[in-house]
Amino acid sequence: MTQITTRAEVATQKPVPYMRQLCKHFGHKTETSFGEEQRHIQFEFGRCDFHPETAVLEIVASAADETSHERLEHVVAHTWSASAGVTS
Repeated sequence: MTQITTRAEVATQKPVPYMRQLCKHFGHKTETSFGEEQRHIQFEFGRCDFHPETAVLEIVASAADETSHERLEHVVAHTWSASAGVTS
C-alpha cells in the first residue's frame, strides 16, 4: 500500500519537551509511544513520528490517502501552534 508522507523540521530550542507535550496531549485519545530518542502518535487516519535533534524537531506524517493526510497535518499543526503559543 502506498503511503503519503511529508517531513517537516521545526526550529525550536525545546524539541524534546514539545515532543513530549504533543504525545501526552494525544495519549489520552489514541496510541502513542514514548522514548527519549523518538516518539510516535498513531491516529485512526495516519501516523506521526517525532525525532528531536539539536534545536530542531523533525516531524514525519504518513497516511494512506490524501484526505487522511490533510487531516493529519491539520491536527498536528493546529496542536503544535497551540502548544507553542503561535497565533495565526
